[in-house]
Amino acid sequence: MIRKILVVTAAFAMPVAALTAVTTVATSGVAFAKGGTPEAMTCAQGGTVVFAKPGLSYPGSLTNKSTSETKATVTATGDASPCGTKAIKVDIKSPTTPCAGASSPAPVCSTGNTTKDPNYYDNASGFASSSTLSDLATALANGLKTTDNGTKVTLAYGSDAVSSSCASGTLGFEISGNVDLSNGMATGLTYTDNVCLAGDTGINTTGNFETDLFADASSGPANNTIKTATIGGGSSLVVS
Repeated sequence: MIRKILVVTAAFAMPVAALTAVTTVATSGVAFAKGGTPEAMTCAQGGTVVFAKPGLSYPGSLTNKSTSETKATVTATGDASPCGTKAIKVDIKSPTTPCAGASSPAPVCSTGNTTKDPNYYDNASGFASSSTLSDLATALANGLKTTDNGTKVTLAYGSDAVSSSCASGTLGFEISGNVDLSNGMATGLTYTDNVCLAGDTGINTTGNFETDLFADASSGPANNTIKTATIGGGSSLVVS
C-alpha cells in the first residue's frame, strides 16, 4: 500500500522546472525575443530534495508551526539543447498535523512536549500518504516556469500520480499536463515529468531512499533520519 501512494513532497515536485533560458522568435504569429519554436524533447533530470529539518524519521518531529517546508533543486542533465542547464529551486509547504485528535498520531506525540509544540511533521509513515499528492497539486497550481528550445513556457498542472517509470530501487511520482507559452497561449504540446528519488543522506542511512523510507515507515528504527534525497533513477521530462 505504501508503494502505491508514496510520493515526494513536494518536492518533490518540482524538478520539472529544470530547464532554462529566455524567450523566442516568431511562431504561430507570436513574436519572441530569443529561442525557437517549442518542440518535442526528452530531458534527463537530476537534483536534490532537502526535507524539513531535522528530516524524515520513524518518530517524526514536533513544532508549533502550522506548516513545514521541503526544498528541491533540480537541473536537466545531459544535452543542454533544448533542455537547458540552469538549476531551479522550489519550496513546497505542507501542513503540519495536531497531535491532539489525530487518528494515528506520530510516535513523537507520545514522547515529546506537545504543550510547547503541539503539531507533528516529518514522520516517515505520514510521508507515505495521499496527503503528499494533495500538497503536490497545491504547489503546482500555477504551473511550472521553464523553457523549451529557448522559449519561455509554463508546464500547466493537469494530474499527478505515483510513477511506474522509475528505475528499480527508486520511488517517485509523475505529473502531466499541457505546455503553454508564457502569455497563456497553447503550444499544442503536452508533457509528462517523472521524478524519482534514488539516493539519500542522513543519520544511519544506507544511501538508498526506498530502503530507508520503508524501514522507517514500517519497522521504526528510531535512530534513522533521512535528511536529503537525490533525484535520479530514470527521472525525465518528456514533451511531445
